Amino acid sequence: MLKECKMSLQECITELAKLQYLNISESSQVSTLPESICKLVCLECLGLSGCSRIPRLPESFGDLKCMVHLDMSGCCRICVLPGSFGKLANLQHLKLSNCSSLQELPESLCGIKQLQHLKLSSCNCLQWLPEAIGNLADLQYLNMSECQEIKKLPESMMKLHNLLHLDLSGCGGMEMWLVLGRSLWPHRNTIPGSVMDDYFS
Repeated sequence: MLKECKMSLQECITELAKLQYLNISESSQVSTLPESICKLVCLECLGLSGCSRIPRLPESFGDLKCMVHLDMSGCCRICVLPGSFGKLANLQHLKLSNCSSLQELPESLCGIKQLQHLKLSSCNCLQWLPEAIGNLADLQYLNMSECQEIKKLPESMMKLHNLLHLDLSGCGGMEMWLVLGRSLWPHRNTIPGSVMDDYFS
């Protein structure tokens, strides 16, 4: 961990070309990620949770092609992810919970074919998911709890055949539930519960 690092982040990592694990979680003194972090091409795990002063990721962040685990939970100043994000071809676990300023996910995210776990809980400014989210064929876990601004789910979600866990608690938009109902239970007589029956009558 670099929580107590007295040097700048750039000074700490410049010579660590073979670094595979980096955790700077809860580092309140870190206000930016230097472009040099994208030269850590062997990096597999990056912990940024609670780095509440970081406003953005470097544009070349997608150069970290060995990344498997990325935890950005609590990075509450980040509004958008860089377009290069979709180049993280080996990414399997992505935590964005409590990124309360995050407004959208890049369409390129849907090209990360190995993504298995995606946590978006309490992303209060997030209003929609990418239309192509159904392309995440390996996705098994999706947590969108308390994403209250999302009112509709992309119909491509019906293509997530490997999805095992879907958490929509605290998401009250009725249009979302209608789309979800049609995606998971396309035939009315298989929709469980009288509530869904009422809306499909």
